[in-house]
Amino acid sequence: MSNYNLITVVQDKGRYEELIPRWWDWAYEEDCDAKNNRGDVTFLRDNIIKGQIKIDAGVTSSLPAEYYEQNIEVKGGTNIFFPVYHVHVCERDPYVVDEGTCDTIERCQISAENDLANVYHRWANISFNGGKEEPVTKNFKDHEIKVGPFTLEVKRDNDLKTEEGYYLPPGSYNGVSHGTYLLLNDFKPGNYVLDFGGKATNFQTRSIYTIHVG
Repeated sequence: MSNYNLITVVQDKGRYEELIPRWWDWAYEEDCDAKNNRGDVTFLRDNIIKGQIKIDAGVTSSLPAEYYEQNIEVKGGTNIFFPVYHVHVCERDPYVVDEGTCDTIERCQISAENDLANVYHRWANISFNGGKEEPVTKNFKDHEIKVGPFTLEVKRDNDLKTEEGYYLPPGSYNGVSHGTYLLLNDFKPGNYVLDFGGKATNFQTRSIYTIHVG
């Protein structure tokens, strides 16, 4: 699709490494969805953060998942950055790695690797002005990245407090983020629908954004 440009990690790894910690700081803000336009970039979030669907033992991940849906407006030329499927682990997370919790960066990295090893399907599809839906990319390998350690700044109470395993009280935390992210820019004016998510053996995510580019 020629209505936007897709930037891969291979093309600009430094930009991805800059945006991922900023994305996490944004996600831990109070009412972050009302402030997703950040000047040089517009952040979108997946429902691994809001409305994550957990799949209990014995229930297949092919069951329909509830999803997170938003309508947003952005200015032409703004970069749009979002995770298709990702994991953030910090030293405060209650995950168990081997026989201990993630109390070191090394254990955080192991935990992130273990979570991503369970992923078996990812997608990101987009349509323009009501036209045919097309894949943003078929090569997610070019968008896989491991970032960290970096410091996550949680400044105040946030929307994640109801999400099991994601709530952090205000403070600074060292962590890592592994996953698949997409960076899109140079959007032509119009209306886009972006549908993205992923499935793993123990949970699945889906988000749909209707994006009006002025």
